[in-house]
Amino acid sequence: MLDRFDSALNKIEKEVGDFVQVEQTLLKNSENAKLNLAYSYAINSLFYMYLQTQGVSPQQHPVKRELERVKRYMAKVENASKETMNTSKETTPKEETTPKETKKKSRKRSPPQSGKKRNKKKKN
Repeated sequence: MLDRFDSALNKIEKEVGDFVQVEQTLLKNSENAKLNLAYSYAINSLFYMYLQTQGVSPQQHPVKRELERVKRYMAKVENASKETMNTSKETTPKEETTPKETKKKSRKRSPPQSGKKRNKKKKN
C-alpha cells in the first residue's frame, strides 16, 4: 500500500519538481514557507483520502496528527507575516519638512478666527 503511494508521489514530484524549484527562488521567505506548508498539507491530505479508499480509518492514523501540525504551522506563518506587515507600516519614515514648511502647513490648517475676542471670566 505505501509502496504504491510512494511511487505515485515520486511521479508527481518529477512532473512538478522543476516548476517548484524555479518558483521558490522568486519568492520571499514567508511566501516560500506558505508554499511549502501548502505542499505538505496537500500531500498529507491525499494520503488521508487514500487511506479512506483502502478502508483504513485515518482518524487513528499518524497522518491525522501531521495534518493538524501543518495547520498549526500555517497559522504561525500567517500571524508572523501579519505582524511583519504591521511593524513595517509603523516604521515607514514620514516625509521630512523644514521648520518653515511646518509653519506654513499649520497656518493653512488653523480655523478662521472671528474678529471678536471672548472675555473669559474666572470663577471664584
